[in-house]
Amino acid sequence: GAMNEVTSNLQRIRELAVQSLNATNSGSDRQALDNEVQQLKAEIDRVSSTTAFNGVKLLDGSFQSQSFQVGANVGETIAISSISSLRTSALGQGYGASLTGTKLTAATGINGAGQLTFTANSTTYDVFQGTNIGGDAQSIANAINSRGITGLTATTVATSVTGTYTATASATAGTATLTLNGKAIGLTLAAGAADVDTTLAAINNNSAATGVSAAKVGTGIKLTAIDGRNITAGYALGTSTNTALQDIGLAGVAATTYSSYNLSYTGDSSLPAMTIVSAGATTVGVGAGTLTPATTGTQISLVDVTNVTNSNLTLAAIDNALTTVNSARSAMGAYQNRFSSVVTNLATANENLSSARSRIQDTDFAAETANMTRNQILQQAGTAMLAQANSLPQSVLSLLK
Repeated sequence: GAMNEVTSNLQRIRELAVQSLNATNSGSDRQALDNEVQQLKAEIDRVSSTTAFNGVKLLDGSFQSQSFQVGANVGETIAISSISSLRTSALGQGYGASLTGTKLTAATGINGAGQLTFTANSTTYDVFQGTNIGGDAQSIANAINSRGITGLTATTVATSVTGTYTATASATAGTATLTLNGKAIGLTLAAGAADVDTTLAAINNNSAATGVSAAKVGTGIKLTAIDGRNITAGYALGTSTNTALQDIGLAGVAATTYSSYNLSYTGDSSLPAMTIVSAGATTVGVGAGTLTPATTGTQISLVDVTNVTNSNLTLAAIDNALTTVNSARSAMGAYQNRFSSVVTNLATANENLSSARSRIQDTDFAAETANMTRNQILQQAGTAMLAQANSLPQSVLSLLK
């Protein structure tokens, strides 16, 4: 319950930081928003410092290396190494490293093993494992993430390129074909006039197939692939004499605009350094080097939303803090589920022991009643037979008389 309140307060601080980022706020507005931020920080500290059970503080960082007896014998315990501190001085900072990738330069696929490997804690991860993959950031990032390397995440960067427009006055009306990422897009062009709007609409109508969207920038067109794929572009004339990409607002757009991705390496203080081994840095989009984790970010105790810069720092700190609190809540939930399992198991053991004790000490009335009846029948039968046996000599003597 206390962790839930801390989460709610952190989320509220995040809302205030987002609100403070709006340019419609004056300095006094941001100061008013910050007043609530400071009160929420104080409440987080109060909750974390006062939450206790039986006098034992739980969320101030002092709960360390505790064990709970869950059985009748020595060693039958469950150990909890620690509960994370939720003080504002302990929240907001992350631990890890990041790397901004370079743009790929290979339009063909990545081929073969050993072109991208990561080594941490003497374990080497070959990303491609001899498998050929597409030569774009999306494919490489997916390959890295599928390896399940602890702490390492690859994130694609949106690929974009902006073209310009210069009309060819002598161009005639007619058709042309723009090819984007292998998709042929038919264009109907006007004579000697700007065809940017026509091209813009045609590109966006086919964005589901190409993965590329378009927006007008000045007199030209900006192409964007939000998922980190490469952008390949080609142009062929039909019946129009609009001779080049400049006629449709895409002058300067290369045949292939290559994509890129970033690496994020995060965890706790036990995270080891990671070595990146790359046989072809420009091919795989990241060069050889070392990711050395370090403490980053701002403590929640130091954040404010009095200006745009600080509000951005607050957002990053809150995200780190929420990650810490969520991890702590997850760990406590796992322990609670384990304790529930222990209680169920002990209840079953208690029932079985009680049953065994009952069999040993208690009378089985049904069985004993049956045995008594059996013995009574045998006894009565025996008595009757003995009486009959005794009567036989008397009968013989009566005959002799």
